Amino acid sequence: CFLIKFETEFYQFNVGDGRYISENDMPKFFRIFIQIKEEPWGSKDSMDDIVNNLFYKYDANRNGFLDKHETILMINEILSS
Repeated sequence: CFLIKFETEFYQFNVGDGRYISENDMPKFFRIFIQIKEEPWGSKDSMDDIVNNLFYKYDANRNGFLDKHETILMINEILSS
């Protein structure tokens, strides 16, 4: 189930009592969460750039972290493209 897997992976990468993932950890979290074995967008750096650009879009308060809701929105945008 998407939400169970999300909760498990989010908890492993989070800071702040399980409420946030940092900008630096987001590319690694994303690759592990969607179990990327090959880079569908080209190189690893290309995928990290996509994740980092979207991170900024969803980091509404610009604190350098995404909460669970912001993270789900970002993942949905990446997976729907």
